[in-house]
Amino acid sequence: MKTSLIALAVLAAVVAGPAAAQKIDPASDLGRFHALRAEGMAALQKDDRQTALDRLTQAGEILPDSPSVLLLKAQAALELKRKPAARAALIDYLKRGLVLDLGRYPEFNAIWDADLESLQAAN
Repeated sequence: MKTSLIALAVLAAVVAGPAAAQKIDPASDLGRFHALRAEGMAALQKDDRQTALDRLTQAGEILPDSPSVLLLKAQAALELKRKPAARAALIDYLKRGLVLDLGRYPEFNAIWDADLESLQAAN
């Protein structure tokens, strides 16, 4: 799952197209968000899950509506065996009207329950 979520985040950056081509001030909120998300993704690739969770949490404080950050936070928390935190990230994700393909991200089956299914069904 680690690879597929990171690939999703990279794809989201590529699909951004013209916006991604614009120069972003690294000191701006958006610049800091991009840097923190990139650091979090790099930490996940290195299996440094705590650093990943810290950076992704900071990125989420800047742009709380980022679907990729919510899923990456859930992934990092799940890998740290923090199921309540992972579940909370998924609840936040689903409450934003998003859906999760468990066939694509089967690792989340470990915390998926009837409440999460109800939230997803409402979307």
